[in-house]
Amino acid sequence: MKKIAVFFEQPNFDDYPFDEEEYRDAYHEFAKIIARRGGEFFIVRGDTSYLGKMKFRAGWKWDGAKFAEVGGEFAVDVIYDKSNSALTPPFRFESEAKILNPNPIVEICNDKFKTHTLFPEFSPRITIALDEAQVVTATRETRGKRMVLKPLNAEGGAGVVIGDAEKLRSAKKDFPVLISEFIDTSEGIPKVAGIDSHHDFRMVVIDGEIIQSFARTPPTGSLTANVAQGGASHEIALTDIPATARELAEKVDAKFASYRRVYSIDLGFDENGEPKLIELNSQPALFSQKRGASFTKFQKKVADVLLSF
Repeated sequence: MKKIAVFFEQPNFDDYPFDEEEYRDAYHEFAKIIARRGGEFFIVRGDTSYLGKMKFRAGWKWDGAKFAEVGGEFAVDVIYDKSNSALTPPFRFESEAKILNPNPIVEICNDKFKTHTLFPEFSPRITIALDEAQVVTATRETRGKRMVLKPLNAEGGAGVVIGDAEKLRSAKKDFPVLISEFIDTSEGIPKVAGIDSHHDFRMVVIDGEIIQSFARTPPTGSLTANVAQGGASHEIALTDIPATARELAEKVDAKFASYRRVYSIDLGFDENGEPKLIELNSQPALFSQKRGASFTKFQKKVADVLLSF
């Protein structure tokens, strides 16, 4: 019987994400899928719980109805790493560890400069700045009245500033930061009804297959299309994904084809209708099946990957 562990860096069972009802529901649903397919499912938390060589000192095991605390050492077969991708849990660098996602994918997704360097044909011009003087230089050399400043490793839209050179120069920063061209997505997504304004477009990919796609639009008065920052999410049928976006996804995924993987691709369509890569995310959220059939499909596909390592 294969043992699957989901790892979070926070130490207590009720810490994030289980402090939110939907995520508690989602992991109960996910545990049931694993159990129905013959696996054992654990929650493990905090770097100090890891003993090395896929062993943990404590955790919580799904008993068919709830997660029951487990005392004493136990080993698992696969780790589903749901820690903050900017951190480095100790198992991430063990060559024999079986992890979803493995460290090379996490590093590329987490480091926006690496992402854009790896996929230059789809990327806006981007510059890394280590101090205020380099911010001044970068804003002078970046085209357009608007440009984007973002932290190198932040997630959820945190620290993103969009505006003219003066706005970026005066913004509070946690160096290093990236300065990039602003992708004017105001024309919307080609041939996708209802998305005719600023947006970003997300495709969730599992082992090379696009499982879900979403358009995210900013709140009124904002250009940041991130749900964590008050934006709206619109699920897009897989059949409506523009062919150019599929082509981009295929070229991105080809770089990762050696690994078992689950990640998302965020892009925007410029004023010419061409897709431009915004960023990659190694940790698409595990939402509840109550949201719809595609979320059930996502849970089942992730379970398949974990159980087939």
